[in-house]
Amino acid sequence: MKAHLHYRAPGRCLAGRVVKWGAKRTERLDLADIQHGRHARIGPLDFWDMLRKRNRYLPYGIRLPGEWSFRLVQHLKKNHNPRGGNMSLWRSDLMRVNGWNEDFKSWGLEDIELGRRLRLAGIEMKLVINKACMFHLYHPGISRKSRSARIAYDASKARALPWCPNGLVRAETPSGISQQSPG
Repeated sequence: MKAHLHYRAPGRCLAGRVVKWGAKRTERLDLADIQHGRHARIGPLDFWDMLRKRNRYLPYGIRLPGEWSFRLVQHLKKNHNPRGGNMSLWRSDLMRVNGWNEDFKSWGLEDIELGRRLRLAGIEMKLVINKACMFHLYHPGISRKSRSARIAYDASKARALPWCPNGLVRAETPSGISQQSPG
């Protein structure tokens, strides 16, 4: 949370990543662990479970100190796509692109599609990886490979516009806002 507050600015979307704890790691946690921050402590067993594909994206849960690490991540990471579980932006910037695309009927790609539209609107993407660490507890879910999500993403990509017609407002174009991408 502190990293999102520290690096916030109008016209900027901050994107972090999420460590996904497996079923066994999630079962070992209780409310007291979460209240005291123990859920975010990474130990040798967690790395062992990552190698056995029980925990995912463990390196994103390692906090890096100092401003140099923020700048290094910006320089080294090529994928600045936001992830819905760990992102922040100004409300006015979200409204500028008409919010989340309601054409998505299942999860998967909706956060990447939003990031694409934000970039088309001139919103700067900054990564807060290893600064804003988030941990996702295991729960059974729906497969990510949803055909409806792919169709919605491809349709948005083909439109190549920041505004989505099925968002906060149901309209093909925004009133009083140009659909031209900046620069």
